[in-house]
Amino acid sequence: MIVVGLTGGIGSGKTTIAKILKTKKIPVFDSDQEVSKLYKEKNRELIKVLKKIIDLKKIIKKNKIDKKLLGDFIFNKPTKLKILEKIIFKKLDIKRKLFLKKNKKNKKNIVVLDTPLLFENKINLMCDYVITTKAPFQKRLKRVLKRKGMTKSKALKIMKMQMSEQKKIKHADFVVQTSKGKCYTKKEVGKIINLIKKTK
Repeated sequence: MIVVGLTGGIGSGKTTIAKILKTKKIPVFDSDQEVSKLYKEKNRELIKVLKKIIDLKKIIKKNKIDKKLLGDFIFNKPTKLKILEKIIFKKLDIKRKLFLKKNKKNKKNIVVLDTPLLFENKINLMCDYVITTKAPFQKRLKRVLKRKGMTKSKALKIMKMQMSEQKKIKHADFVVQTSKGKCYTKKEVGKIINLIKKTK
């Protein structure tokens, strides 16, 4: 089974590529989606750990963690943010390994790990190939500002916190320019997947 990593900075078009891969019936482990699920669940263990680092009254609604409120609350607290990321990473790691195990058992030829912090968390070491997305800065910023509750200052701060696009490109096997329209992106993704399949 070939494991492909998919990464890219915020607003660079990673979600679009993930959707294209899903239409090709390729299993995709969506890290962002899995994180959202963790917050939506009545996750007592996660809540217990969070109680030790933040004031839960500001982020709990009906025994569930409000992801947006949590993000706004902890975003400017680097030390607490690192603790939270460590907790989430451990939980995601378990889910990721189960995803790989399940698809290997089902004899899938290729699977994708869609992960924003692929290189930062060394998840690229689990991958045979890595695809990264690329788009001009202003295009990325414009896409991000369309997101609910997003501000320019927050968007710029997130971009600054992430590994630079140049570094991601340097370490990736394939790069997809996503600012040339969906048809172009779809065609490029198709070429990459065909190339990867031929290497098996």
